[in-house]
Amino acid sequence: MKDANNPDPKRIDKLLKSGQLVLIKKQEVAQTRAALESITNGPQREEAAKLLRSLDQREEDGRKAEEAYLERARANDVSGRKEYANDLEMSYLKQGMDVQVNVIGAKGTTLVIRYALMSRPLVFNTLNNIKIVATWKDTGFTAARFTDGFSRTWNCDLDNLK
Repeated sequence: MKDANNPDPKRIDKLLKSGQLVLIKKQEVAQTRAALESITNGPQREEAAKLLRSLDQREEDGRKAEEAYLERARANDVSGRKEYANDLEMSYLKQGMDVQVNVIGAKGTTLVIRYALMSRPLVFNTLNNIKIVATWKDTGFTAARFTDGFSRTWNCDLDNLK
């Protein structure tokens, strides 16, 4: 299970190319499940139930491995967060707002928004916009800093927001 939660893309590619690792489609899994569930009596019933339990466990292991892989990929996607910050800055400029957006931190997980007219209501409304905060979290940001560039700065831990 440890290796499944820490997949090495090079090792996986090598196994796929060698034919030692065969991936199956979700449709094939569903068909197999339906076939096993259709066995309701006879001597094969117990073996089918065992196979279904094994299938359930493997699906759960796969789901956990996929989540771990995606979380790790998101955490290491510094260039993606920088690109997001540039896109956000362009979006503000198109609205006629002179807002500077960048990322800071070793992994670029803090989003910094500098706007000369930054105010408490603007910060409040931004952080209470569920869609915006969800996008930031999905992009891998863990914190946001709002500043007017002069004397007022608001720091927010995105993990503490609902």
